[in-house]
Amino acid sequence: MIDKITIYLKTKNVSMKLLITLFSFICFFQEIAFSQTIFPNLTFRSITSKDGLTSNCVGSFTQSKDGQMWITTTNGLNSYNGNKITNYYHGSGSGIKLNTNGIFTSVIDSLNNLWISDRIGLTKISLNDHSTQYFGNYKDVYKIVNYKKGILFVSSEGIYTIVDTKLTQLNVPFEPYLNNKDYID
Repeated sequence: MIDKITIYLKTKNVSMKLLITLFSFICFFQEIAFSQTIFPNLTFRSITSKDGLTSNCVGSFTQSKDGQMWITTTNGLNSYNGNKITNYYHGSGSGIKLNTNGIFTSVIDSLNNLWISDRIGLTKISLNDHSTQYFGNYKDVYKIVNYKKGILFVSSEGIYTIVDTKLTQLNVPFEPYLNNKDYID
C-alpha cells in the first residue's frame, strides 16, 4: 500500500515539503481538538483578514511580555492586543521599519526585541522604542530561536548566531543544537 502511495505521489509530482506542511497542519488541528477534550472551558477564537489581519497566510506568531501577540504574514507584520489589530507594512511610516512585507518567522528575545525574517534577511525590532537594526542580507531565514547567549538562526546560506550584535557563522550541523542545554526555544 505504501509503495502505491509513493508511486502516486511521484507521478503527481507532490513535493516532500508540501507533504510535511500538510502533515504539520493535520497534527496542529488534532492538538486543538484534543485540547478541547482536556480543557473544555478553553475557548479558541480565530482572527482573519476580515478582522484586520494583513493576510490569512500566517508565517508565525509570538507573544511579548506585555501580552501583545505579534503575527507575521505574507503581507506584513501585525500586533494584536486581544481587541485591536495594528498593521505594519514596508514603507508605511508606521513606526516599525520592515525590509519587505513577506515575513517568514519571528521570535522575541529576553531583551524584548522582536526578531523577524523575510526573503531579504533578518531584522531586530526593539519593542521598547521600535528602533530597527538589520543584520545583512541572509536569504531565506527559515527559523529563529532564542539561545542563552543570543539568537540562533537558520538560512539557506548556513547557521548563524548573534550574540551582543556579533554575527558568527557556525560550521557544524544543526542537529547538535537540538539537544544542547543552552537551547531555550
